[in-house]
Amino acid sequence: GTLEFRMTNMSATEETTVTGTYLANLSTLETALMGTSANLDTAKAGVWEHNADEHKDRERLYRYWRLQLCDFFGVPPGPKLTGQGNIELVV
Repeated sequence: GTLEFRMTNMSATEETTVTGTYLANLSTLETALMGTSANLDTAKAGVWEHNADEHKDRERLYRYWRLQLCDFFGVPPGPKLTGQGNIELVV
């Protein structure tokens, strides 16, 4: 109920923050996270060297921004986001 109330009673400035900052960045981060599989078969090519932790680093950043969105709405993150279950907040 808290999230639903918060979403239906946002000011125009809050809506802009959610759509222009949080959702835009989350979309970019999610897309980049999915793209990390393109380099999994190459460890080094010329001067370029694959960051073995890239996927983990991007996943951590994506999780951070999802937590920030929960904090912005003033709702606790679900168990999947805190590593204690498998329920996800879909944005």
